[in-house]
Amino acid sequence: MKSGFKAWFADFLSDSLILRCIRALGKVLYDRLGTGVYGYLFGSYDAVCNDFDKSALGRLRKNLRAERVRRQIADNIENSIYVKSISAFAAFLWQLSMRVIGIFLISCGLYAGIAQFIRYLLADGGAFNLDIAVSAGLILLGIPLLLSLKPLCSAVGDSSILRAFFVGFLGCFDRDFDADGEPRGRKTAAFVLGLPFGILSFFFGPVYPLIFLLLLSALYAVLRSPEFGLYATVFALPFLIVLPHPSILLAVMVLYTYFSYSVKRILGKRYFKFELLDVLVFCFMVMMLFGGVVSYGGRQSLAAAGIYTVLMLGYFLTVGLIRTKEKLSHLLLALGSSAFLVSLYGIYQYLSGNISTEWMDTEMFEGIGGRAVSTFENPNMLGQYLILLLPLFAAAVMQKQNRVYGAGYLLLCLAGAGCLIYTWARGAWLGFMLSAVIFLLIWSRHAMSFLAAGALLSPFALPFLPSSIVDRFTSIGNLADTSTNYRAYIWRGSVKVARDYGLFGIGIGENAFSKIYPYYAFNGIEKAPHAHNLFLQLLISLGLFGFLLFVVLLFVFLQSGFTLAKRGQDHSTRMIGCGALCGVIAALVQGLTDYTWYNYRVYFIFWVVFGVASAAARISAAAVAQEKTVTDAFSAERSF
Repeated sequence: MKSGFKAWFADFLSDSLILRCIRALGKVLYDRLGTGVYGYLFGSYDAVCNDFDKSALGRLRKNLRAERVRRQIADNIENSIYVKSISAFAAFLWQLSMRVIGIFLISCGLYAGIAQFIRYLLADGGAFNLDIAVSAGLILLGIPLLLSLKPLCSAVGDSSILRAFFVGFLGCFDRDFDADGEPRGRKTAAFVLGLPFGILSFFFGPVYPLIFLLLLSALYAVLRSPEFGLYATVFALPFLIVLPHPSILLAVMVLYTYFSYSVKRILGKRYFKFELLDVLVFCFMVMMLFGGVVSYGGRQSLAAAGIYTVLMLGYFLTVGLIRTKEKLSHLLLALGSSAFLVSLYGIYQYLSGNISTEWMDTEMFEGIGGRAVSTFENPNMLGQYLILLLPLFAAAVMQKQNRVYGAGYLLLCLAGAGCLIYTWARGAWLGFMLSAVIFLLIWSRHAMSFLAAGALLSPFALPFLPSSIVDRFTSIGNLADTSTNYRAYIWRGSVKVARDYGLFGIGIGENAFSKIYPYYAFNGIEKAPHAHNLFLQLLISLGLFGFLLFVVLLFVFLQSGFTLAKRGQDHSTRMIGCGALCGVIAALVQGLTDYTWYNYRVYFIFWVVFGVASAAARISAAAVAQEKTVTDAFSAERSF
């Protein structure tokens, strides 16, 4: 039994009148949220879905299932010569000898090196440093492979890291690593096949043919495992900025992944059941597309609406593909690895002074050298990206199964929080703080006492905080700040637009907004690209019907999330789903101060996180249903 001052102080606090009142208030709050009207609003998603399935629309959805047509199409796909040829070629490569692969790589490097030497002579000098490095790298990579007599499948299976990657991310099974007879491939043929690579290297350099081969491998991997396409997309998303047309490239990646997923569904290898939330998301997606067809923005609006619609498929990919705890962990790992690099780069930007003062009032905030943007074009968009994901990573910290992963995600949370501070995005700060409060309340009923104590002690902590953070935070709502003043005038002008066009909307896209808004803008603020408010922008773009549809969609989403918070039995799945819920709430809070869907990459991550919350709820519901089935079967057996 504990004794001494610490025990006395703990007993004193637990028995104090303030804490007893706080605990009583918390009990009343949780009881009210669990019963009555509040219980229905915040925890009745399952009942609402059951009512939807019994409705005329739900019955129509079931009657539209064309199982016979699906099977016929599946037979045609599986028996087509294209599928059989690709499968046979892939199986041949999988059983290929490592020595043969090494000879092929050495041959490619040698022929590519000869091609670069000829280019050097024809160009009368000049250096091709990257091309020479790639050629040498291929040779060095192939030399160790000459010592192995194993087939590729066995070599991959013997490596714990590669095996985990192929099983976890590419969807391979343990039986796929078994060698089917002797290793295949001929050494002479492998050496000769390096010649076409060298010829291509003469015209394009060895980098592009190598990228082409890797791209073909990636396309096949996604076709085999659409989950890998989703993982790769969310990981690569922040870094697409280094390539031309990153938004179009992102849309192409999403489309191809969804195509691969659709093929799997037709073949019966993936399953998807539409719920009420899915129907509402689909309706809103159609509304977004319609907002580009009927718009004042012309072709630009149609193109923007097309990209918005394609990127919303990220929700259906997440819900349809992430159906187990393991896949949920893999998606979280892909998101976390990418966000960690983004956060480190943002921190490096700020500490090295490689930042811009374009988005801040330099006279009012002299102590702030600038704002980090990392791989995003705007610090507010970087802030939205971080607050969408940080609650997810905080939930991963609380996983009880693996302490190593927990420590890694804790490091990621610290890096992300540091980068979030350096964005100096006040709207993102507010959203993150509110989501943190909701997350703690979901995590534990005792969080009320902790939050109350934090609120009481916060005034005493202010002297220890950096003055730049305090000044930035307390400037919220201060119209002397040029950024706040700028937004206030845009909001006033946008409200006038909504009064005249809010019934049917003006259409999607910056071009539609720029054609109407200047007639309502105040002097000097005619060039605003959007309304700087997510909800106001949706009202202006989609009209009253689109706005109300989004509100209903959010309401049902919150129902789903809070139902998981109340009834989820698996701790890790419940917390990850609630983390996604809090991430969406944080983004919506920031949406009160900015049009957070202006950046396509952030928009895509929004719907992925939206889907993570729904996927976690379904994983939890499936586990409960399976446990109930096992229990009923066991009870029936005992009764018999």
